[in-house]
Amino acid sequence: MNCSLKLLDKNINKIFYVYPFNTLVEQNYDTLEKIYGQTDIFKSIAVINSITPIPLNGTRKFWENLDKEENENYPFILTTHVNLFQIMFGCEREAAISFYQLAGSVVVLDEIQSYKNVLWTEIMMFLQCYSRLLNMKIIIMSATLPKLDMLTGNHEKVV
Repeated sequence: MNCSLKLLDKNINKIFYVYPFNTLVEQNYDTLEKIYGQTDIFKSIAVINSITPIPLNGTRKFWENLDKEENENYPFILTTHVNLFQIMFGCEREAAISFYQLAGSVVVLDEIQSYKNVLWTEIMMFLQCYSRLLNMKIIIMSATLPKLDMLTGNHEKVV
């Protein structure tokens, strides 16, 4: 969390905190509520996943409403890996509308050890391209983090 906040500036102004499971999204939302209370910081956090309804008027109601893309304008979004990759690679209207939100953002991928090792070369290549083209900063977190930049052959560092 601290690293993502330090990366914010005039060009990087949004945080996507991405977890593998909806339960982790909900747990961390509750933790942030304990830390920030009902401050403006906490009110700027939105949960976007398949089980949380769209927030309306600052409440935590998300996803069932067609105004999803409007609510992705929150500066701090807690979401799932599925939702992030849907935005990055999906062909649906919602993915296309949400795609621009990635530009100028910090994306924190947490608990990445949940992915199969055979997928990481392709994932790293895509993340490097997105990072460069969309001015994104990507933070990868794992209990066991290998040297992922070695997988792409060009040894570009991913934040």
